[in-house]
Amino acid sequence: MHSPMAYRSGSTDITSPYARLEDTATWRGAVESQTLPSRGTSFCLVAIAALQAVLTSGMVFGWAPLQLMFEEEGVFGWLCEGGKGPCPEQTLKLNQVYGIATTAFC
Repeated sequence: MHSPMAYRSGSTDITSPYARLEDTATWRGAVESQTLPSRGTSFCLVAIAALQAVLTSGMVFGWAPLQLMFEEEGVFGWLCEGGKGPCPEQTLKLNQVYGIATTAFC
């Protein structure tokens, strides 16, 4: 049976508790040398992310009633025969607008 000292340096035995001790010490030093952003910068990043979520999520979650309103108002009504809607072509065009708008923010 080997002593624990045999596994300390350069060991590839992953069952040893000393297998990657040197790597852990190097990684810990690298992490400790990094500086964190200031409190003001962190607050601004969170505020911008929250604002983006509020401004772009209405398009996704409020689309169904908005589409009904667009159909009643005749948006893309020129696609319907005789100008009477809603028609499948108008609905498809509005769905295309929704698809482009939701993927534009990704």
